[in-house]
Amino acid sequence: MSILNDPERFPVGPRTWDATVPPDCPVLPVFRWRPNASRNSGYVHTRLRQATTAAVDQLDQHAGSAS
Repeated sequence: MSILNDPERFPVGPRTWDATVPPDCPVLPVFRWRPNASRNSGYVHTRLRQATTAAVDQLDQHAGSAS
């Protein structure tokens, strides 16, 4: 699927199109740009994803959970 593998033509970040969406569009709050890994691409995505991965790697995934 070329859309998922072409960040130049189909970037993850919505900054290229969210300026063209009317401010009263009901789905805009869901899809607009946010400062997180899932709403960025390129270097910023990589940097934020590395921070998330490093934080999760610190967790003991085999520790029991409190009930």
